[in-house]
Amino acid sequence: MNIQSNQEFKKLFQSIKSRFSEKGVEDESLYPDMIEAINNMITAIELGKGDEAFTGLFLYRLNRVFDERLPAAAAISCKDNTPTLFFNPQVLFMMCNDYEDFLVIVTHEIYHLVFKHLIPNRNYPNQDRTNVAMDTSVNQYINNISFNLAKQIYTLENFNKEFNCKAQPKREFEYYYDLIPENFGNSVDQTLQKMLNDLANAKDELNNALNGSGNNDNNKDGSGNNKSKEDDIKEKQEIGRAHV
Repeated sequence: MNIQSNQEFKKLFQSIKSRFSEKGVEDESLYPDMIEAINNMITAIELGKGDEAFTGLFLYRLNRVFDERLPAAAAISCKDNTPTLFFNPQVLFMMCNDYEDFLVIVTHEIYHLVFKHLIPNRNYPNQDRTNVAMDTSVNQYINNISFNLAKQIYTLENFNKEFNCKAQPKREFEYYYDLIPENFGNSVDQTLQKMLNDLANAKDELNNALNGSGNNDNNKDGSGNNKSKEDDIKEKQEIGRAHV
């Protein structure tokens, strides 16, 4: 697919969104189109100028993994000691409206890398608070966040509203971490996890109906024991703290 304009990508986003099943069961035929679009958009960023040029400097050094079980649109972590970008194509296309939204999400992950957020810090053990604090910190350095994305991510304005505070702008993540209540649970991740659980359940029901069986061998681990969707999703949540 030739990369000509954001308008073409916007049409592609809307086309893919419109092809989702009414029952919420993901259409596996969409994945090749999704992955092709993501790879092409990454190429566009690598060849771009301005904000794209900064992000593009890092992209060619990163490995790329696509996984529909990731409980977020994207994440960055170290896999086999190599910085790796993870994408859940389905969540990504549900979250974004166009190429500009995608650029913001990828730039967000790059800033986590630049700010060394991938290095574990035992002094900040609450992963939910850490995620929000890191996201609030990096999102302030990203230009052109659309109204669509601003409703879904932690901007400084959203942070202040949720935690009823007047946080200072462009501070280190530790500063925002200390402003978040100790018992905070990341409602964004919980929402995404519920959505993925619902999708997985619907898909299993459809497969069982088609196969005439209540068994699903895909939910077994290497030892042949049953492996729950919750365990599978939990594994994906361990990929890294830097995600959106």
